Amino acid sequence: MMKTHQVSKTHYKVSDFITWAKAGTLILSPSFQRRSVWPTGAKSFLIDTIVRGLPIPIIFLREQKTDLESLEPKREVVDGQQRIRTLLAFLTPALVKNFDPNRDEFTIKAAHNKELLVKRSRNCRLA
Repeated sequence: MMKTHQVSKTHYKVSDFITWAKAGTLILSPSFQRRSVWPTGAKSFLIDTIVRGLPIPIIFLREQKTDLESLEPKREVVDGQQRIRTLLAFLTPALVKNFDPNRDEFTIKAAHNKELLVKRSRNCRLA
């Protein structure tokens, strides 16, 4: 007999990912995920897209066992690790478990958003 899975579409806010990362219930890099490989330009373009309120591609999460301390389900990133990692590294780098400034810090490119150009990931906060 074939096992079925329930799939539901949900809209998340940036703050949801930050909250889950703080609580330790976001599994950003499960064993099947590749390492962080996005170039600076892709990271810059993603942040500009979010700041402008434009849609980004769907992120797939899989709910895992509930964390017994927080009573929250653990959310494993199936697709979207690069996007979520970029977002967390830009806003709250301390929440990225293996944050590496050489790999994760970036500057917003003028071609993407001149207003954010001078702000670096570790110093920038979005309202």
